[in-house]
Amino acid sequence: MFQQSSKQYYILVSLLFISVFYGFQKHVEVTKQQEYLEPHLKEMVSNLQLETRTTSSIMETFMSKNEIPYAQWAQLKNGFKNIQDSSYEIEKLAKAIYPGHADGLQFATRTSASLIAGELRYLEATLLKEDMDRMDSVTFPKEMEATLVRIHETAAGWSEATNPFIGLPSNLIDQTDWLDMLKEMEDDSIAYQAGYGD
Repeated sequence: MFQQSSKQYYILVSLLFISVFYGFQKHVEVTKQQEYLEPHLKEMVSNLQLETRTTSSIMETFMSKNEIPYAQWAQLKNGFKNIQDSSYEIEKLAKAIYPGHADGLQFATRTSASLIAGELRYLEATLLKEDMDRMDSVTFPKEMEATLVRIHETAAGWSEATNPFIGLPSNLIDQTDWLDMLKEMEDDSIAYQAGYGD
């Protein structure tokens, strides 16, 4: 049988104790990080969900009536800017927490939201009169329909991807459903970018 001296025994026990202590410290650190990040992630996902639902609803109204009040137009532009920012922050967090699961994400939603916001600014600059009142109606000629349809389809796809997150679970950060949501949104974003400029 293997014989150990008392010195070797104390060294082994000390190393074991240090390993257990280090593991416990790491566990506490990870728990604190999750407790810190959980409310931020919930807020970002909730904001993204709200903005996608709002922009989709406004675009649905716009496409069915071919007009919306200027106040909703301004809300639409701000909504796409907020989607751009929120999706970027959530995706950065996803890449930091779950790099393997977030591997395919390419910030396409951020890019598409930026392109859409740019298209809306261009449409406003070229086709709307300056100094519009909040209740003035915004309408566009028929030749803009293809652009508006692409924007509407993308907004509807994003809204559909974020819908399952109504009533966010208490342990959202431990789950990967929110990563799948980003991937679904990215599919719609890539589809939008494929038709951009047509």
